[in-house]
Amino acid sequence: GVSIAAVLIIVITICIEAPLKMNSGDVDRNKTIPFIRGGFFEAIGIMSFAFVCHHNSFIVYNSMKDASKERWKIVSNGSVGISVVLSL
Repeated sequence: GVSIAAVLIIVITICIEAPLKMNSGDVDRNKTIPFIRGGFFEAIGIMSFAFVCHHNSFIVYNSMKDASKERWKIVSNGSVGISVVLSL
């Protein structure tokens, strides 16, 4: 419950503050990172994917035999490495 509430607070805050910040003139659009484009629906998709990954990490950890920090480090680094290779 707390995790879901925290994610909702983050999403709502970003949805409110980001447009206000962009329209306030505080952001120099010439200094922004060129490959980042402002798309509301794309951002929602990315945040949803991050939440799903965050939620599933607890399920994976709890399903491991002899779960430990060292074994979790191997599993998480391996999965991120495979994801990077597949995304290239």
